[in-house]
Amino acid sequence: MNNTTLMTLLEKSGITTSNTGGLLNAEQADKFIQTTVNQSALLKDFRIENNIGTQRELETIGTGNRLLHAPAEDTVPADNLIRGVTTAKRTLIPVEVMLPYNISLKYLEENIEKSDAENTINNLFAKQFSNDLLDLSLNGSVLTNVVHPDYNFLKITDSYFAHLDADPNRLYFEREGSADWKGVVFPQLVKMMPSKHKADVSNLVLLTSFDVEEEYRMQLSDRVTALGDAYLTEGRRAQYKGITVQPVPFMEYGRVMLTSKKNLALGFGRDITVYKMLNPRARRVEYTITAKIDFNYVLTDLITYCI
Repeated sequence: MNNTTLMTLLEKSGITTSNTGGLLNAEQADKFIQTTVNQSALLKDFRIENNIGTQRELETIGTGNRLLHAPAEDTVPADNLIRGVTTAKRTLIPVEVMLPYNISLKYLEENIEKSDAENTINNLFAKQFSNDLLDLSLNGSVLTNVVHPDYNFLKITDSYFAHLDADPNRLYFEREGSADWKGVVFPQLVKMMPSKHKADVSNLVLLTSFDVEEEYRMQLSDRVTALGDAYLTEGRRAQYKGITVQPVPFMEYGRVMLTSKKNLALGFGRDITVYKMLNPRARRVEYTITAKIDFNYVLTDLITYCI
């Protein structure tokens, strides 16, 4: 197939051969973020913050416990009986990331679709962008050792775990190598969670690796009950005291986080760019996506975790 014929087929399939690109407008940026986030069953349930300029505060407001008291007639309450609101402030400061990828003309020639090929390619790399976001949200650290083989990826920004490790108010359980998820680890993580967050367990989730989730299923099956057998033979999600145990791609073995998904924030900066360039000499189409992203959680006391 000569280049003229190939270029004609590319145009018919929806892949324009003219170089395009630049800053997405607000509507395009929102669509890009929605497409990317929806590629992940987990990310789409996070708190998504769009259109961040330099930074954004994740502010919350709450009150303490046992604020009621018995008043005395014609007496102003003492200062120790008056309690103000409590606030929490975490910050998202998006940093720039780039996803470059190439599609060879040979591949396009052999696999070209009759229509909508451009959307197929875009969805493919939206999935890759989504996977990398989830991976980075769990494993990223600006303190990554320079000799690490994935240093350039992991150093981009801090993950939720990296933020937690640096938080003086963190609720951390030292499992000391214990793999007794049913009898030790999960019970301790739930016990450490403040009672005000446990009133509705449907809002909570135990996030962990696939291996840990499988081991927990095996421990449940030791009870030799119909429910224990069901956890081994059926695709239903395992639970601990009504809290869903959700395996997460890219989660390291032994890490477990008890929280609400909406407590985990994913922030996108205001500027998102998408460029496409046909490079005939290299016989490829070159795509480049740039965006700004960051991760943080909202409430420290709404997370208990172990590693």
